[in-house]
Amino acid sequence: MEIAMIWAFLMGVGLYFVIAAPSEEVLVAKQRLADINSRVEQKGDSFKERVWLPFLKSTKQRLVFITPTRLKNTWADRLSKAGKPIELGTYIWYKVLLAFLLGSVPFILDSPNMLLAILLFGIGLYLPDVWLKTKTNERQLQLSRSLPDVLDVLTVSVEAGLGFDGAVQKVSEKFSGPVAEEFGTYLKEVRLGKKRADALRNLSLRADIPEMRSFTAAIIQADALGVSISKVLRVQSDQLRVKRRQAAEEKAMKLPIKMLFPLVLFIFPTIFIVLLGPVLIQIMQMQ
Repeated sequence: MEIAMIWAFLMGVGLYFVIAAPSEEVLVAKQRLADINSRVEQKGDSFKERVWLPFLKSTKQRLVFITPTRLKNTWADRLSKAGKPIELGTYIWYKVLLAFLLGSVPFILDSPNMLLAILLFGIGLYLPDVWLKTKTNERQLQLSRSLPDVLDVLTVSVEAGLGFDGAVQKVSEKFSGPVAEEFGTYLKEVRLGKKRADALRNLSLRADIPEMRSFTAAIIQADALGVSISKVLRVQSDQLRVKRRQAAEEKAMKLPIKMLFPLVLFIFPTIFIVLLGPVLIQIMQMQ
């Protein structure tokens, strides 16, 4: 009796699901409705996300693809020295955009001049290089100013018992800006399995300043010869301090010469007018 009741219950439940189950037409209708809703949501996105950003991405990829390998390597190296402010594709896109915009100025102004158009086209190609050179110089100046303090921290950390890589980790934690970025990149390369000497050479190439080249060469040589790194760091730190003081003294010696031209052109004439002006007026009145 109980088995029959259980069987009847299961049959009733199964019959209910069969009757209540949606038909194939209903399933198709639900699927079409979901597709329509998804299309409506996509249409609701901004024009920038649907059209402009994909267009820019594809354009940059094509420009990178058609650019000669030698130029790409050169520009990528310059971007690396500048701290990679933009991607290579974006850099090439800006060069092409500025070149065509400036090159089309004579035709827009209804004065077609091919020589002027070619000149403006070249200026448009060159402007991103000027901007990138400025960024590189600013970054190198920051690195040069921060390196003596970095060497002090490295020296103290190594003398306190840390290894060289541990001291570099302290530098990347305590400092900010280009110094932290470059030494952080060095640590990533070492952790990925690159030899310390190769990672230091890459650091020197990215920084591209004499102080960093001298520092990395000294560390590589000390590591190869088994010399105490703490002594090498102490010597490098003292040398950088001396160089910084000499550079400051050199700038101070150049200041009088630089101030001579503003004095002669602007200050001395004003002084002469103030001092001799009343005398000249009195002489003219006496006549």
